[in-house]
Amino acid sequence: MNLKFIKILGLYQLIAGALGILTFLFFLHTIDLLNVALNGLSIYSGYLLLKKDFKKGLNLSIINQFLQIIGVSLLGFTFKFVAGICLGFYIDLTSDTIIGASVNLNIWQMSFSSNTEQIRISLNFIPVILINYIFREKAKLT
Repeated sequence: MNLKFIKILGLYQLIAGALGILTFLFFLHTIDLLNVALNGLSIYSGYLLLKKDFKKGLNLSIINQFLQIIGVSLLGFTFKFVAGICLGFYIDLTSDTIIGASVNLNIWQMSFSSNTEQIRISLNFIPVILINYIFREKAKLT
């Protein structure tokens, strides 16, 4: 088992989740319970890994990272969550096909709007890479 990777992953998730909540509070001066829950999942899974509760921590880390892979805007609904680094691409099909790259930190978007024409899908590569390593480490536990 690669304890160095697990420690770095734990710190990454803990710090990213805390910054996600603090950033949201700082800029919007309000609390969104879903934002707190999702970033709280990141904080808790990081805490478990640092506490060396590897089985539970890795399982929650997988869930946490899966929630960060795809962002979508479709039929007036928007959802995108990233606790940490976002490095990926997007496809915007709203009025024309636009493909672009995205690099961000800590993203939280969830809304329902009357703009039902927007169609945008984004993919974040960082959680895909992390999930690969998490599954490798999880396999070493058994």
